[in-house]
Amino acid sequence: MQKFWLSLILILLLNFLCYPQDSNEDYISDGVKQPLLIYASKDEAKILKAHWKAIGEEIKTTKNPFAGTYSKFGYRGWYLRWSPKNGFVYIFHSEDISIIDYSYGKVEVKDSEITFVPEREMEREFRDVKLKTPTSWISVGNFLVPKEQLADFGNYYAGFGKYQDFNFPSCCDFSPFFSKRGEVKSLTSSQIPFQYKKFFKKPITAEIFYIGNKKTVKEYGYSGTFIWGSLGKTILIPIKINAGKNKGVRKTMIFRLINEPEGQYIQITKVGQLSSQGFIVRELSYEGKETYLDYNESKKDYDNKPFPKLQVGIKVSTSPISDY
Repeated sequence: MQKFWLSLILILLLNFLCYPQDSNEDYISDGVKQPLLIYASKDEAKILKAHWKAIGEEIKTTKNPFAGTYSKFGYRGWYLRWSPKNGFVYIFHSEDISIIDYSYGKVEVKDSEITFVPEREMEREFRDVKLKTPTSWISVGNFLVPKEQLADFGNYYAGFGKYQDFNFPSCCDFSPFFSKRGEVKSLTSSQIPFQYKKFFKKPITAEIFYIGNKKTVKEYGYSGTFIWGSLGKTILIPIKINAGKNKGVRKTMIFRLINEPEGQYIQITKVGQLSSQGFIVRELSYEGKETYLDYNESKKDYDNKPFPKLQVGIKVSTSPISDY
């Protein structure tokens, strides 16, 4: 019992030392998943909310197509809102519940490059690293990318390396880059600014030209960078695609089926010079059925639907965000 009270006193003391004592419960509510608790003094919270609101109002009327509210979700996630005249707000949060730290300031815009000039910089450390606002950003379609991360984003666009995991149906519980809230995460090559195309690799695209007979296996595993484990009972459908070593296909590569239901992916098992073979992988539902989840807008819930019949000619891509 004594240990309990000592622990409680320690928690209260840390809370007292870490957060302003003239603070009250205030929130940012619009443009976020759920109201975010602001840990700041009353005056600081008022200033932060005023910046956030002013930017939100300008977004409604600005002609700049890149202005908006962006997010990078995760257990520890980020929100970013900016507009040409009213500047930016950059927020680091915990579980979409409370704000860990934030910055705000002015914005300078030149074509697709946006420069943040902080007036209030982030002040805290996270895991012994001082939090800091990236100041140079590039607009790429509905994504906003720190300039120093463009090469990494180029790999994400192509679905190469560790980013092939994002073609896996249940990957991932975080997003690697900022995307505009309320818009589909998609990108075409024409949306990539010409001066930055050198950072982007071309995704591998192909068509299915052979479909074999499906089989059921008791276990099927996947081992990636961000996700790994066993799917349990799984449907495997043999396929062949018209891309091989000539296009850079490698064994174990993951492809996404374009314009087909989610809940399935392609894993390559053998690579030839002009073609490759592998499996369409479908995890069975909890009821043991070969179905996928389709969102029903009228019910605000998901329906279980059977997969449509596969057809020769289905297009596939290594990119998790581009169909072309």
